[in-house]
Parts: sequence; structure tokens; C-alpha cells
Amino acid sequence: MPTSTLHRSSLLRFLSLAGVLCLAFSLVSCGMLAKQPEPTPSSTHTLAPTATNTPEPTATPTVTNTPKPTKTPTPNRTKLAEEKAKKEMEAAMEKIAPVLMELGVEPGVGQLGWLSDEAIKMDVESYNETHYFPLIEEPISDFILDTDIIWNSTSGLAGCNIIFRAEDDYQLDGNYQFALMRLQAAPAWDIEYYNWGRWQLTLTNRLKFDSVIKDKPNSTNHVTLMARGNEFTVYINGEKKQPVNHNKLLEGQVAVAAWQESGKTSCTYTNTWLWVLDPVSQESSGF
Repeated sequence: MPTSTLHRSSLLRFLSLAGVLCLAFSLVSCGMLAKQPEPTPSSTHTLAPTATNTPEPTATPTVTNTPKPTKTPTPNRTKLAEEKAKKEMEAAMEKIAPVLMELGVEPGVGQLGWLSDEAIKMDVESYNETHYFPLIEEPISDFILDTDIIWNSTSGLAGCNIIFRAEDDYQLDGNYQFALMRLQAAPAWDIEYYNWGRWQLTLTNRLKFDSVIKDKPNSTNHVTLMARGNEFTVYINGEKKQPVNHNKLLEGQVAVAAWQESGKTSCTYTNTWLWVLDPVSQESSGF
């Protein structure tokens, strides 16, 4: 075989082998460099959710019946006031009833008009001065007034009075007055009728000097005055005095008073109560 042919054949085989090797190398290199596609799953598998353990229900606690607090009843103020008034009335009647019985009056006849445990004290210091303290301002006719009068005076003429069946103005309008007076160690009393601010008539005809009256400083005299129809009766320290009659004034207010001519005088009324009686039939004289 000629040399050129041999060389050509060998060259062809070398080129063939080199081409194969290059192709193989290319394939390997390309496979390494090329990104291999991810296999597409033939089917989609949904993952089953993880089973959650359901907690067992918590037992509902048993409701304990809590006892309701007992309500404290609200006091009925009206009822309490009525009970208090009733007790006070019962206590007062223990003192009043015996006096009414001694005067011939049944305790069921009439009603309590005024009562106080507090003393009524009046001081007068000017010339011809008078102080008044109303006990009941609505007009009443018949009554019994019971009181202890403590008096003291530096004057030659002074006294403590009970004004009754009085019209509106004690100083100007008509009224009756029981007067307990001190006259220089000569105590006296009377019942008078006043009108237009002046003395009009002494129902006892004159001033009654009476040794039963205590006139020492700060001495106490117990006085009971009863107005029944046209008749007025006074008791001084338990002694009944001669009744007097007058029918000018049929009804009016009741008050206590302190008065003097000069100096200084005090009158204190204690243990005072007023019992209103059912009025008896009477007519005014028109005096």
C-alpha cells in the first residue's frame, strides 16, 4: 500500500476516533452543564391533615346557690313617730288624768292642747314692760291649764299672768287675765278683763290678797286655771278659789306672761300642760 494511502487511512481512523471521543465528551459536558428538568409528577397527592386531638370537654362547675342577704327592713318613720307620740301621751296622761279627775272631768272628755318638758322663762327689765309667750294660737273656748310658776322680782309691783280667750293682739284687743302679783310682801291675785290696751273690769271685784301664795325670791306656786263656759275657776297651791263669771269673750288664744312696774322681774313656767275641753253652750253678753 502506498504510503500516502496508509497515512490517509490512519488519519481517517484517528479523526473518526477523535470525533467519537469529542462527541462523547460533548455529551458528557453538556449533560453536566445543562439543567435537568424536574420530573413532573404523574398525579398530585394532597397531604392528609394531621389529626388534631379534640380536647375532652371541661366539666361545667355546679352552681352553688349563694343565699341572698336578708334585707334589713327600712324603718317606717311615720309609724315610729306615731309610736313615740303614743308613748309620750301615755306618760303625760299618767300626770294629767288625776288632775282632771279631781276637777270632775273625765280624761276622755277633750284632748291635750299643749305640753312641754322645757321651762318657759321670761325676764323683764324696763318700766311697765310685759312679755308674752303663746301656748296655743288657734281660738279655743274651754280648757284647763296647769303650771308651776317660779318668780323673782326687785320691784314693788310685778307679776306672772295667764292670758286666755285673747284676740289677735294681746296689747290692744280683748282678753281675760289671771294675775299672780307681788306687792311688798303682800302677794295677791285676781282675774281681769282688758280691751283697747287698757284694764276694763276686775271680775273678782277686787284684788285678792292671799297668804297661800308664796312670794319669797325664787319660790314656786302651783296654779290651775279652768275656763268652763262663762265660769272661770282658779286653784292656787291646791286651794280652790271663788269662781267668777263673765261672757264677753267666748273663745281665743292662750298665753303666759311676765310684767312689772319697775326694777327687774323673772317668771318661769314649768311642768305646764293645757287640756282643751269640749265647749259648753254659751252666749256673748255684748258688753
